[in-house]
Amino acid sequence: MPKKPYGWEDTFDHANHRIARVWAKTVGDGTDADECPLWARPHMLRHSFCLKWYSILSAVWRTRVTGLSEEETRDLRDQLGDIWYQLAALMGHAHPMTTRDIYLEPFAGLEIDYLMALLDEEETAGVDALLRTLADEGGRTVQPITLTGEVSR
Repeated sequence: MPKKPYGWEDTFDHANHRIARVWAKTVGDGTDADECPLWARPHMLRHSFCLKWYSILSAVWRTRVTGLSEEETRDLRDQLGDIWYQLAALMGHAHPMTTRDIYLEPFAGLEIDYLMALLDEEETAGVDALLRTLADEGGRTVQPITLTGEVSR
């Protein structure tokens, strides 16, 4: 069952306390667990999710607009929305500027290649597979995936 919106607070509190206890034992110099520099809050996951998907969508968008004129790129953006629109949909925001200004503002100066370098092997393989599929089979649009025995709608 899904958790209630604030149901994650207790989960994170318990995890933070467990980590702090282990950290205090590891440091072993009488340091209090309350001084642990490692902790997390549920909202931090939204920021991480948004940053990761910004990186992925940027890579996908770059493959979509390569070779297009400025007018064709603008037309594609008008038809499908840009990265900010797509991220807003993923985050459940009514307006893309909320996503851009609040969630990604701290990362405005980072380069997409640097962000992609932060992905682990499994994530990198997934993004590479997505980009290959889009380049090989997708043309300029993402096609529906039909599983064996299913009819796509």
